[in-house]
Amino acid sequence: MLEFLVQPVIDSMPYFASMGIIVYLIVFTISGLESSPVGAVFPGIVVMLYFGSVISQGYMSFWPCVIASIIGASIGDTVSYYLGRYGSRFFKDHHRYLSTKNLQLGRSFFDKYGAKSVVIARFIGPIRPVVPIVAGMTHMNFKMFMVWNVVGATLWSIAYLSLGVLVGKKWHIFGQYFSGIGLILSIIGITVFVLWLRAERKKVFGV
Repeated sequence: MLEFLVQPVIDSMPYFASMGIIVYLIVFTISGLESSPVGAVFPGIVVMLYFGSVISQGYMSFWPCVIASIIGASIGDTVSYYLGRYGSRFFKDHHRYLSTKNLQLGRSFFDKYGAKSVVIARFIGPIRPVVPIVAGMTHMNFKMFMVWNVVGATLWSIAYLSLGVLVGKKWHIFGQYFSGIGLILSIIGITVFVLWLRAERKKVFGV
């Protein structure tokens, strides 16, 4: 159904090979956004699967990508932790993701699993951006939070990048397990970025 959008994105993969360290800064930024409160609406998982696919085609390196993702994801959750210090003002009854209902789910989840919830929640959509905020609200020991934060970021980064490597050019099939809107937005975002990259490349190299 989205083939007309997916195919140009797949064809654009070779352009990432010419970006050098910049592409890893992009991975860092995307994983950071995905792990922050913005992750409630940002389709970061789909984009990470895409980068795993790019790695599978030999246009990026796996471990530098993993390291960039771990650092970004850890910082993103840390931002959420400190935002939690300000209480529940970010949660609204009518908000789809940062809703008071999800806040209660996050609190219940945190009460049940304790510090481990910082890791587990990374893989559970509705409460992924909530649990780090709850950790901050409950004044979880920051050193303990950071240990579980880095562990979770490491497992999350390796898991989704490896999955992208595994499925290769078929990375977009996992969109059916995420928001359809998120998949479309991520594909459009990647397409716009690649078109910009092509234009800049043409200015510099003439090709």
